[in-house]
Amino acid sequence: MRPMSQRSWCLGTLAVLGVMIYMGSIAFAQPRGGMMGGGPMLSGLLHPKVGYGAVYESVNGQGETSRMSMAVVGKEEVQGTTGYWMEISFADPRSGGDMVMKYLLAPQGTSVHFYRVIMKNAALGVVEMPEMMTDRINQTVGQGLSTTLAGMGKNLGTEVITTKAGPKKCTHWQRENNGVTSDVWINEDVYPTSLVKSVTKTANGTHTMTLIEELSNATTKIIEQPKPFAMPGMRPPGN
Repeated sequence: MRPMSQRSWCLGTLAVLGVMIYMGSIAFAQPRGGMMGGGPMLSGLLHPKVGYGAVYESVNGQGETSRMSMAVVGKEEVQGTTGYWMEISFADPRSGGDMVMKYLLAPQGTSVHFYRVIMKNAALGVVEMPEMMTDRINQTVGQGLSTTLAGMGKNLGTEVITTKAGPKKCTHWQRENNGVTSDVWINEDVYPTSLVKSVTKTANGTHTMTLIEELSNATTKIIEQPKPFAMPGMRPPGN
């Protein structure tokens, strides 16, 4: 593997997707056949490159198929460091369109810090999560992310994985935790998370996630100015 740098830091992809799922569930918009209830235990080497991304096909324990794309669609300086806008989108059957999640994140010490979270779907429009929620994400997710490969589990060597995007020479990692076995195959030429394939075995069945397309000219799907999002029971800003 190439040397680590600020632009190439290890990130538990599970955590990034976990934020997506968590925020999506608040908006009652998790994808059909999505990653709740055991989810994929993923890891990868996040090395953001603006305009580059990947599309994945997921199959959950019930055999339901869904697609998700993730890409880095911009960067900006934030509190003295370079932050990257990571955008994730997936089908949202409850609204009849897509759910788009956009995060401004950056490495901070040995963890990853989320600065802003914006979401868009047909029901909500474009909204930005309040600082309180972003703080919660950092406490529950950001602190669990590592800038090293220590949390990847056991290195099982190099394998070639055949995908719809072509064959990929990958490093195979395996991790076991609380009865969940997670196998992931990563290749650092795949942006932005290095993930090529994952197979997660849980009590709810086996969940797979496989690369089907690579993106090289990705742009944001959120061009509107976001409105503040007030969670149920929370006073609107200014009240």
